[in-house]
Amino acid sequence: MKDDRVPSVFMAGDSIVKEYSEEEFTGGWGQYLNLFIEGIEYHNYAEGGRSSRSFINLGLLDRIAEEIQAGDYLFIEFCHNDDETKGYETMYDRFVPLGKPDGNGMFPIIKGERISTKFLPSEYMAALASSLTYIDRHTLINAYETIGAYGEYYYPYSHDGKLGTYKWFLKQYIDVARNAGAIPVLVTAPPRFSYRDSNRLADGAGLHGGENYAYIRAVRQLAKEEKVLILDLFTEFKNIGEALGNETAHYLTAIKFGTTTGNWPGDYDAARKNPYTVSEDTHFNKFGAYLLAAKLTELISKQLRKGIKANGSESFESLSPYILDKPAQKIEYPSELRTKINGIKRFFKYDIV
Repeated sequence: MKDDRVPSVFMAGDSIVKEYSEEEFTGGWGQYLNLFIEGIEYHNYAEGGRSSRSFINLGLLDRIAEEIQAGDYLFIEFCHNDDETKGYETMYDRFVPLGKPDGNGMFPIIKGERISTKFLPSEYMAALASSLTYIDRHTLINAYETIGAYGEYYYPYSHDGKLGTYKWFLKQYIDVARNAGAIPVLVTAPPRFSYRDSNRLADGAGLHGGENYAYIRAVRQLAKEEKVLILDLFTEFKNIGEALGNETAHYLTAIKFGTTTGNWPGDYDAARKNPYTVSEDTHFNKFGAYLLAAKLTELISKQLRKGIKANGSESFESLSPYILDKPAQKIEYPSELRTKINGIKRFFKYDIV
C-alpha cells in the first residue's frame, strides 16, 4: 500500500456482522465499527444465514477478491451457521464439518471439492427420509432451488469433512486477502447467550460445537497455523455474558418473538415489557452490536500497544491513525440497564455511554 492511500476494511461474515436498517432493533458489529475507527472505507459483505461455505458458494468471496487491494484488511467471522451439531434442516447449504481431530486435538485442513448442484448430501437425504416430523414435498424442492442458485457446481456438505473442513474454508479467505497483498483478520464469533444456569454459558450442540466450543478452538488453531491476526471476541463476550448473568445479558440481545422494529430504544423498551416478548440468544440489539464494535477496536488497540505482528509483518499499524479516543457517536441503551450500566462499563476502556 502506498503511504498516501487510506486502507479499507472488508468484512466477510453472517448476521452478527451485517448491516441492519435503522428500524430494526437488531444490529451487527460491522455497521458500528466506523464509530470507533473513522476516516476509512468499509465494505460489508456479511449476510444473514451465511456460513464460510455458503458465502463462497454464493460468489461473495469472489466479489471481495475483485475489489480488495494491497494494504486493505479482510475481517472474517463465521461460526453460527457452520456449526454442524445443530438440527439437519440447513445441512445442505450451511453446515461445515470440523473433521476428526488428531491426538493433540488439532482439527484437519481438508481441501474442499466442488460437485454438481444436482446432488444433495446423502446425510441430508437420509435425515429427511427418517424424520418423524411431516415434511412437505416442497422442502426438498426448496433445497434444490437453494443450491441451484450457486450455478452448475458447488462445495457440498460432507459429514466426515472429506469434501472440505471448516479450517479449509476459512483458509480460502486468508488466501484471498494475502494474494491481494491485504491483511486477513480472523474474528471469533461471540457466544450464544444460552445459559447452563444463571451465570454460566452453555457449551453443546448448536452452541459452537460442544467440547469446549470446538468451532472457536478451530479458529484459534488456524490463526496459529497460518500466522494470522486474530481478535478473540468470543472470550471477551463470554466473560461479559457470565459476569452480567442471564437476565441482564439479554438486554443486549435482539427479540425473537414479539415486535422487532420501531424507534430505538423506546419501542424496544416497550416491546420488552410485553409478556409475550421473547428475547433471543444469538443476535444482538443495536446497543449490544455497538459494544461488540467497541470491544473489537479495543482488541486492535491492545495489539498495537504490544506491537503484535503476524506472518512476519502483518499488523494493525495502518489503522492506528484512524482509531478514535472516544466513539464518534454513542448508541442509547435499553432503559432496563439504567441501574446496571456501570456493571457493563467496567468491561470497556471506551466511554461507551
